[in-house]
Amino acid sequence: MYDNGLPLLIKPVSAGRPWPMSLVATRTYISHTNFDVVFDLATQRVYGVTFKAHPDATSKRLWSVGRVDDTTGY
Repeated sequence: MYDNGLPLLIKPVSAGRPWPMSLVATRTYISHTNFDVVFDLATQRVYGVTFKAHPDATSKRLWSVGRVDDTTGY
């Protein structure tokens, strides 16, 4: 699971605008999903996803906070 883990970027949104600071968990994988999808235009969609994370091997940190280059895709 560690070798296949990918970074999880959590970027808070306030008043419809993303904050410049983000939280990043370095090695994560999905452990559980719970989709509750409503098909209409007025309801907000909610997708419950639980992630498990491993500490990074070099820094020994589980997560970090700061400005993140979010243009990289996986």
